Amino acid sequence: MSVRLHIAVIVVVSLSLLGLVWIQYHLLSAGLVLEKKKLDKQIAAALEEVSEELDRRQLLRGQIIDLYRKQGSRLSMPEYRLPDMARDSLDRILDIAMRRNAIGAEYSFGVFAPFAAIPFLKSPDFNAQTNRYEQYKVVLQGSWLEECHCELTLQVNIHQSFQYLLRQMGLQIAFSIAFVMLLAASMLFLLSQLRKLRFLDEAKNEFINNLTHELKTPLFSIKLLTGLLRKSTAEGDAPKSTALLDLTEQETAKLQTHVEKVLELASLEHGNYQLSKKQVDTPAMLAELAATYAAAAEAIGGSLIAEWPPSLPGIFADEVHLRNALSNLLDNALKYGGEKPRISLLASPQNGCLRVEVRDEGPGIPPQYQSRLFDKFYRVPQGDAPRVKGFGLGLSYVRQIAIAHGGSVEMHSISPRGSAFVFSVPTGRVGEGERERGREN
Repeated sequence: MSVRLHIAVIVVVSLSLLGLVWIQYHLLSAGLVLEKKKLDKQIAAALEEVSEELDRRQLLRGQIIDLYRKQGSRLSMPEYRLPDMARDSLDRILDIAMRRNAIGAEYSFGVFAPFAAIPFLKSPDFNAQTNRYEQYKVVLQGSWLEECHCELTLQVNIHQSFQYLLRQMGLQIAFSIAFVMLLAASMLFLLSQLRKLRFLDEAKNEFINNLTHELKTPLFSIKLLTGLLRKSTAEGDAPKSTALLDLTEQETAKLQTHVEKVLELASLEHGNYQLSKKQVDTPAMLAELAATYAAAAEAIGGSLIAEWPPSLPGIFADEVHLRNALSNLLDNALKYGGEKPRISLLASPQNGCLRVEVRDEGPGIPPQYQSRLFDKFYRVPQGDAPRVKGFGLGLSYVRQIAIAHGGSVEMHSISPRGSAFVFSVPTGRVGEGERERGREN
């Protein structure tokens, strides 16, 4: 996928998600408006019921009218409880009407005289001077006009009406948020997969270019050697023909190594392989590797230090794959350890496992690249440094071999510079000469 197409997909997906959020917001806003209208109707019906009930309650109506007429006057001893009695009775009537009309909001109430700003009868939490509450009013008519020749007004304040409406729409809001979040998570996952696919596409192209270059070199050499061999054979120069055959054999071996490395990793990933496990003389194998890579390091002015205890146990493993995995780690230390690489090969038994650590004092690996070190085809960007040849398969192969043996491989940065790769596999044996089918956990 091209960079432009990748960016276009991200933009389209992001705009689609924002559009969905915008639509959901407006749908919920419309839902709130409908809920508000529904609440208005419910409260209007409840107040109408309260007005009719008060018209039937002669005693309560008389108490409220007495309070209206005596507002501002000092109540006599028998009358001092009149406001509490009237308030409690009116509160019970309101509560019944609210419940009957399925209204669960908190409320307060007050009864006002005509043109009055302050109620002469109210619940304790009623506040006539605030706009924080949704206010509903009903004028008490019928018998009230006959008995007091006045129009008293009952006002009900709904507390936190917006929060109440949100609670009424709680299920709808929860589902909307859940679906948007699910869609957002799916889109993020899609974008991450597209990013991975783009990386794999770039890595594949780089791998093909590298592999083509690596294969062309021995093929060109073989073609050249074949021509020289034909000429020397025609001239009857047997020693020269033998030397040319040896060189041809070497180039063919290189070509075979490249092909086998690719096929080997492919079979490891698909589980189409078998581990030929046997008892491996660990100290002897490590000594051979140390000797080989010490000579290679010294040839370019570097050095290799090898350390392990004399009692280092043997290991039940596939010796060929195990040797190849450790060789890959040592190869990398040699390639990326600087101009004069200083390499350490350390081994020790640890919790029933063989722990092999390969260290170098090279420039190290930046933290942002460490999580992808063991991905197939991945190669750490070298910046302005000369590009080291390779396919990006070595560490992926090491990881597959470690997993196939029930072990692991990890990378650690060393301060102030350098890297350490720790390869760990169980030492225990399953059975003499057993062949196990490898599998990736």
